[in-house]
Amino acid sequence: MKAFESFKVNMSRCEVLLELHIEKWPRRPARRGDDLLRAVVALSVSALDSHFHDLVIEYVPRILDEYIRGNRNPPGKLIEAMAQYLPLAKALLLVRRGRPDEEFRKIAHAIIKGKTFQDPGEIERALKLISVDDFWEPLRKRLGLKDERAAKGYVQQFVTRRHHIVHRGAQEDDSIDKQ
Repeated sequence: MKAFESFKVNMSRCEVLLELHIEKWPRRPARRGDDLLRAVVALSVSALDSHFHDLVIEYVPRILDEYIRGNRNPPGKLIEAMAQYLPLAKALLLVRRGRPDEEFRKIAHAIIKGKTFQDPGEIERALKLISVDDFWEPLRKRLGLKDERAAKGYVQQFVTRRHHIVHRGAQEDDSIDKQ
C-alpha cells in the first residue's frame, strides 16, 4: 500500500472513533468519553509517524534510479545514510539479484526502524532523506497559519499531547486537559 493511502486508512480509523464519541456523547458531559478522544490523538500521531516511515521506504527506488542513471549526487540524504550500512561488495551483489530495490528497501528500513517521525525536527530529518526540503511552508499555507513556526507548533501540540497520553496516562491534574 502506498504511504498516503495507508495514512488515509489510519486517519479514517480516527474519524470512526470521533464519530463514535459524538454519537455516544452528543453534548459531551465533562470527562465523558475522554478516553476515546485520547485514543484519537494517539492514533493520529501514530498515523503521521507511520506515514513518514512508509514515505521514506516508498522513495528508495526513485532515489536509486537517480543514482543508477548517473546522478552521483542523488537528491536527499538516503544514499549517504545507506552507505554506512552497505559496503560496496554487498551493494554489487544486491544489484545482481532479481529485485535489488527490495533489498535496498530493507536496508533503508533498518536505518529508520528505530526512529520516530513525530516531532517537527524528526519529520524534517525524515523528509531530508528523500530530498523534501520545504514541507512546513506548504503546510502553513494549507492550515492558514502565520508562519512556519506556527505550522511546526500546530503539529507539536498534538505530538506533545500524544506523548503525555501514552507515557503518563490521564491524570486529573493534567495541565494540558485544562487548556
